[in-house]
Amino acid sequence: MVYETGLGPLPSTPIVDLTGEHVPQMVALTQLTNPGPFASRTIAFGHYKGVFKGDELVAMAGQRFNPFNFKEISAVCTHPSHLGKGYARQLLIYHINKILADSCRPFLHVRDDNERAIKVYESLGFSTRTNIHFFVMKKEN
Repeated sequence: MVYETGLGPLPSTPIVDLTGEHVPQMVALTQLTNPGPFASRTIAFGHYKGVFKGDELVAMAGQRFNPFNFKEISAVCTHPSHLGKGYARQLLIYHINKILADSCRPFLHVRDDNERAIKVYESLGFSTRTNIHFFVMKKEN
């Protein structure tokens, strides 16, 4: 999906820079929610931000690929106990504004069966550019 509109409002939820100390929580959250590939060194791509409730990371999003003048918003996920509170929306608004301020265009990937996320993305101004088919190949032992 590609972002099609202008700057959004400023996020109203406190957003925290995620660092190496947060990696175990980041990996645990992505394993629970499965937003796509994420490993302990993914944070090196940069700009990962999160929302905490107490000491618990409950939502996060970052940036990964930067082809030409596009920047990907990546690993958008929310702990299932905290869905519907707008945390992912606030993180998306932060990243959209940052990417636009860098004179780039935000984009992201989403599974076509993830209707909840697609509705959030569309409500913020993303539209589907194309469908991509992925195949997993495994080596036989």
